[in-house]
Amino acid sequence: MRPLPDGASDAEAAAMFPMVPFANRIHGNRFDWRGQSHRIAPNIVGEPYALHGAGWQSAWEVVQQTTDSVSIEANASIGPYQFQAGQTFRIDASGLSASLTVTNRAPLALPYGLGFHPWFRRTAGTQVKFDAAVVWDEAELGLAGSPAKVFGPFDCSSWSALPATMRNHCYEGWARSFAVSIPEIDSILNARVEGPANYLMLYADPSLDSFCLEPQTHLSGAFGIMSQIALHGLTELAPGECLAIGLHLSCETLSGRDSEPR
Repeated sequence: MRPLPDGASDAEAAAMFPMVPFANRIHGNRFDWRGQSHRIAPNIVGEPYALHGAGWQSAWEVVQQTTDSVSIEANASIGPYQFQAGQTFRIDASGLSASLTVTNRAPLALPYGLGFHPWFRRTAGTQVKFDAAVVWDEAELGLAGSPAKVFGPFDCSSWSALPATMRNHCYEGWARSFAVSIPEIDSILNARVEGPANYLMLYADPSLDSFCLEPQTHLSGAFGIMSQIALHGLTELAPGECLAIGLHLSCETLSGRDSEPR
């Protein structure tokens, strides 16, 4: 994963941050739910739409700590959302395990989403691998456009180099696991997701030295196309109800593999 720059204090510069109570952008900064219209103000200077919720911009408090784990908690709000979020990180011989939870503390039921936003090092030799059935193309301002069966340059079911052009696409029907190979440091990072993280964002800007594979519970831009029938992964939580996902990361050496990326 990418290192934290010296002197950095912004969560956006971290190796990973939480997306809660929603991931990606909300089209028009508004949505309708159960007969009510809700508005959410933009939360980043220069961004026209609210992005990644409020958890990553909130203060977190350590609530439990051991020699190999730490649990943190935040109480935050954005637009109609009032919520309590929790994260636990644990390191053992198998790797790093992270969990992310959200509890609806608002007085009304609302559609919620969760996601992990990890950044990985991008080198000349970096490759990725994951299985997915559907890819959504990118519409205006980073929102999902239309779906298609995974094809050609969007198929990463075998080891694939990162694209030379901008890629900001959402995958659906994925196997909830992915791998990143970095031959320059003789490493493969393996990721496995737990819970209803049924969508995966690939964000790869060739001008950057890092890229993202973001497991999340809902489609990018789901708020702009959802209905009571088709939520596109958003989960309605009544007051007091919870949603949770998990992520496990482990590393192995490329040189120790029987079959290496090519």
